[in-house]
Amino acid sequence: DSTVLDIDQCIQIHQLYHKVSEILSQKLAIKPQYFYTKFERREKESGTLITEKIAMPNIIIDEKWYFDIFMVRCKEGIIFKTGEPKIIAAFFLVSSRDQRNLMLRAHTYISQIIAEPDFERRWMEAKDEKALKDIILLGKRKRD
Repeated sequence: DSTVLDIDQCIQIHQLYHKVSEILSQKLAIKPQYFYTKFERREKESGTLITEKIAMPNIIIDEKWYFDIFMVRCKEGIIFKTGEPKIIAAFFLVSSRDQRNLMLRAHTYISQIIAEPDFERRWMEAKDEKALKDIILLGKRKRD
């Protein structure tokens, strides 16, 4: 079951990494620093911005049979890089090595959904976390 975070105030990407890392830590009983370090390293290796306003951080973890998606909306914006536009959505994909194909498919599906012309408007106008999740789950995408 995907986690949805609907954040009211402006936040730095590093603060968001901490929030997601804390949740993962609780789910998997692994120290949050493990996940935080992986998110930081991944961003340094290859940027995770996929549009001007949307990021898709993704990491591979040393577990078995694990896959999770964290959907984040921040109406006031996530500061990703100083001096650049704030992002409004982040989709964190977290996968074990044996679930990498699932992560790649999820990346493709989410990319198709956010490419819809009215995605940003619908994302920002969604009334609650369930509505945000429905935008992704019910979005138009090419199915296998």
